[in-house]
Order: sequence, then C-alpha cells, then structure tokens
Amino acid sequence: MSLTLEDIQRLRSTRCDTVTVGELPPNLAKEMGLLVPLVYLSKESLKHINRHRHVSDFELLPAPFVVRHGLVIREYAKPNSYLCSYVGPLVPDQKCYGAVLKVASPDREVHLDTFHRLHRRQTIAWLKRGSS
Repeated sequence: MSLTLEDIQRLRSTRCDTVTVGELPPNLAKEMGLLVPLVYLSKESLKHINRHRHVSDFELLPAPFVVRHGLVIREYAKPNSYLCSYVGPLVPDQKCYGAVLKVASPDREVHLDTFHRLHRRQTIAWLKRGSS
C-alpha cells in the first residue's frame, strides 16, 4: 500500500475526509488492540503537516514506510499516542522521518497526526518518553 500525490491532492481539494496512508505490521496492530491495521490521514492533519515548511507533498510520500517499518514508541504520558521514527534505504537520501500516530476512540482507528523530519538525536529523546 502506498500514498500518492493524487491521494494528497484529493484530500486537500475535495470533500474526502481521510485517505489511507498505509498499514501497520500485524504484531503491532494486535498490541495496539486494533481490528483494522490501516493508518489514515485526515484533512486537518494534512493542514498541520503542511505547516512544517520543510515537509512538501513529496516529503510526505515516505509516510507508509515510516509507519510500516519504523521504530514505534508508545508514549508513557499518552497511552493512545505512538511515535514512529525511521531512517533507512527506503527513504531518499537516508533522511530520518518521524510520525505521530493516535488511536481514536471508540472505534480504534489509527490516524497520522503529524509527520516531519527528525534529527537523529530526537529519536533518542523519544525513547525517553516511552517504550518500544
């Protein structure tokens, strides 16, 4: 599953409320208590992400890889919030990206809350805020 520029443009310009970003690994979805392992992006979250001046629509395209293959950290203070950090060969120029996933209640849907570039030291700081 992949996120395309067409998906992003459709979300921004139509009545569509969400698009599917990607799918979580089965073991993580089970640990999160999800029946459907899909991650969604809402119009409001896209507006928030676009406020990061360094995150263009092209920069958002690796989000499915971050969600699927990244290090996932559950925050201690926010049990329905998960931090994802990824750096690797699937992302152009070995950039490090971070995403925040939130599990919405009561239907247990996962939404991509924000997405941006990370400095490598931020992953270390994130590890102090939760457990992987």
